[in-house]
Amino acid sequence: MSVLFALLPQGKDLDELLGESPTVLAAASDAALRRYPQASDSRHALSLVRDGRDRFATRWIRGVVLAVAGGAVLGATVNAVLSTGFGMFSGLSSIAIPLGFALGAFLGAFTAAMTGTHRARQDLRPLLGEIQPGDVLLQWQASDRSVLQAIRSHCDEANVACALLD
Repeated sequence: MSVLFALLPQGKDLDELLGESPTVLAAASDAALRRYPQASDSRHALSLVRDGRDRFATRWIRGVVLAVAGGAVLGATVNAVLSTGFGMFSGLSSIAIPLGFALGAFLGAFTAAMTGTHRARQDLRPLLGEIQPGDVLLQWQASDRSVLQAIRSHCDEANVACALLD
């Protein structure tokens, strides 16, 4: 599925952005629209995208893998220090380290699930860097790329920043 992101400048209406071209209006009606809240700056826009947990705008697998791996290493390290240095687990490192590894991995996964590891897609970040105070991020999704290409061409003619992603 293709996705088009565009920045709606502050004070401009969506109808005004799309204009009166029948081709553009038909394309916009064929695509699903998601409208993000107004952003005060690029950092705020990044947090809106992250908090929205939109599967087309964010990636999350890398963060989950890092959280699980980090938790596992930290848990194994802590249990190794406790068992060898302080005699906990009756000094049985062969039990303590795998237990710490498993418990740390579980806690890393739990933390990732509770806090979220979503980040804006790399190819969307330049667009979000152009946000001015009060701009709104718009997202159109369609299975047919040509539908979004018509909207993108119109946005380019209107000097509206946009990004077409696959």
